[in-house]
Amino acid sequence: PSPVPQTPPPAAPDTVPLRQPAVPVPADATIPYPSGQGIVGGRFWLGGMIKRLPAGELFLARDIKDEQREAEVFFADAAVFPSPLDMERGRRELRQLQKVECPAIATIIDHGKAEDERMFVVLERCPGISLDDRVAQGPLDLDEVQRIVLEVGNGLAEAQKMGVIHRDIAPHNIVLTESGGVKIRGFGVAAPIQGAIFGTAEFLSPEQASGRPVDQRSNIYSLGAIMFYLLTGVPPFPGSAKELLEKHQKEEPTPPNARRPGLGLAARVEALILKSLAKSSSRRHLTLRQFLREVESVAGGEAGGATEAPPPAPAFVTPLHGVTALTGGDRPPSSELPPLVVASAGGGGYGPGSVPIAAAGGVVAPASDAARRSSH
Repeated sequence: PSPVPQTPPPAAPDTVPLRQPAVPVPADATIPYPSGQGIVGGRFWLGGMIKRLPAGELFLARDIKDEQREAEVFFADAAVFPSPLDMERGRRELRQLQKVECPAIATIIDHGKAEDERMFVVLERCPGISLDDRVAQGPLDLDEVQRIVLEVGNGLAEAQKMGVIHRDIAPHNIVLTESGGVKIRGFGVAAPIQGAIFGTAEFLSPEQASGRPVDQRSNIYSLGAIMFYLLTGVPPFPGSAKELLEKHQKEEPTPPNARRPGLGLAARVEALILKSLAKSSSRRHLTLRQFLREVESVAGGEAGGATEAPPPAPAFVTPLHGVTALTGGDRPPSSELPPLVVASAGGGGYGPGSVPIAAAGGVVAPASDAARRSSH
């Protein structure tokens, strides 16, 4: 295991000892080659603390083998992993993500366990500003929100292909880089809220708030909450962490146009956000890809409040085998597949006389295997 950084001897004025309160580091800061600050993973010198995050501490670092290469090292708080099994799950997800090549996901260079049993993650250096710091300057316009959500959503979809669901999609885990891109961090770690509930209270899904299993539709809810936040400047619900857990499960959010008078979102954009924030996951978009397609279609959706909202989607219960974390949103649940058809009275297959089974609006059980073979 890698050594945990120890309290160093008196440091030079331009370095920040590890256990002192965090001092913000400018995005364009360079790291003095440190002395006595500690080495992580056998090759990364630690510099100053960048930021205290809900789940741990984020530090600047420099690669010993390549002094021109900067990185970031995240130390997770002990409470993030209540048991060795929880930590192993987190490390397993990180190993999977190391196989992903996606510009929207902060590259994971290394991870391991420090001497004090905390987990550390070495990430590519992502100079820029987090979404929460950006919104502190004021709400964003719809075009910028659309771009951010699409980039983040595509990154989450790539992670889902590897079986990894991000459990803490929140503004502090999304960085707007200096080059204009987006970087997602925080995979595999989430701060405890209460009991077995982890994440960021303002942005977690009702499933997370009640301690139930999550899939890609949980990420849809969190992305909808982030859209709401970026456009209005406030989360969908106010309150303490305990109150928020209750509200996510039982209260409907105030529509964005009502929360921020003068916002002027088109009705279809507002309807998209509210659908993504549905309490029941079966009433949200079926897949992350479906949600992203609709986000992509709302360009120019400001100052159009008179535009009629699309008709609500019919309610249904998604089959248990339908949505999984492994599809990345590419394969829809069975309820989204084209309807099965049956032969007409005079037909022998899928010819012109065939009609959809569900044409009358009902749900009909699929035909038996024998029936399918005979229809071919």
